[in-house]
Amino acid sequence: MNEEPHHHLVLQNSVVKVFEVELPARDAFLMHRHDTDDVAIVLSESATVSTAPGQADVLTMSKVGDVRFARSGRIHSVRNIGRTAHRMILIGLLQPQTGARNLCGTQVPESTSKCPAAAADANAPSSDVPQFETDEVRVTLTRVRPHAQANFGDAGGDDLIVTIDDAVIVSAAGAGTDQPLATGEPVWIAHGGAKRILRNNSEKDLRVVTVAFKP
Repeated sequence: MNEEPHHHLVLQNSVVKVFEVELPARDAFLMHRHDTDDVAIVLSESATVSTAPGQADVLTMSKVGDVRFARSGRIHSVRNIGRTAHRMILIGLLQPQTGARNLCGTQVPESTSKCPAAAADANAPSSDVPQFETDEVRVTLTRVRPHAQANFGDAGGDDLIVTIDDAVIVSAAGAGTDQPLATGEPVWIAHGGAKRILRNNSEKDLRVVTVAFKP
């Protein structure tokens, strides 16, 4: 995957390799291999067809905000049959993932959804919907309401956050200056470091995906 020209490495450390992926309309990936389990966060609406050796083609209709989990060892090519670019952030998890199970999502085919009960608060500035987890990570979709803010990081382990929507300002809690955060830009928050405050300056919900690494 490192050599596939539509995959651009944007962040790497000892536990993740994060790629920004953009496949123009009517274009296709080279045949490539995924050596790690990974989490994909879709940033555009698109129609793609995946081709793998010895298997039937798979049509996928993607929409903005889709979150997916896939196992290592996949060898495939993907062609974009739509009229718009297929964009996503691909997070390669360098540690093999065990015990994958759905929470409120449906990303793990062999697992039923077991959504934790949570009291809804219509006045809360943000809401969390855990998607799935493994023994090593937990993936959560957060919605920050218009003109509200939410804290991220320092929940016991390292966190990686990726915003799905525009109009976000990020700052270190209690220090530093506000900075624009582009859609899809990954932010690594090390355990024990400063939390981050995401501010939603728009008129619609801001969606944020967190991959939390368990201690």
